Amino acid sequence: MSAQARLKRLEELLLKQKEAGCLSVEALLDLLLCFCAELSQTPLRRDKHVHDFLEWVKPFTSTVKDLRLHRDDFEMLKVIGRGAFGEVRLPVPFFISSLSLSISSSSSSSSSSSSSSSSSSSSSSSSSSSSSSSSSSPSCLCCDG
Repeated sequence: MSAQARLKRLEELLLKQKEAGCLSVEALLDLLLCFCAELSQTPLRRDKHVHDFLEWVKPFTSTVKDLRLHRDDFEMLKVIGRGAFGEVRLPVPFFISSLSLSISSSSSSSSSSSSSSSSSSSSSSSSSSSSSSSSSSPSCLCCDG
């Protein structure tokens, strides 16, 4: 079988596995990081080819490690539990918390403008419109809470 045919077959296999949900880029990156970590901890690292491979892949793996999510990428809302091995915390990614803040600030400005326009109507209708506008926009996008 020629090299082009093998590459084509490998590409088809990769696409088939991706459609089935068995294989993803994240899984392959995790596999590569795990493989490199295991190789660097074993006596095999003394082998010339393994050493050359680890040196060749080192810049890529360090970049992948730097780009992955870290604890500092999350805002800790509260501590859920404490145990012998540490704490369990409820995190929210910073991009979600900043997004929910911008949504809540825009909804509060729209509710204040709607309450000023409905001030001529009865007080019962203005209170129902303000409660419906606050319940329509969730304070947390990940859990609608």
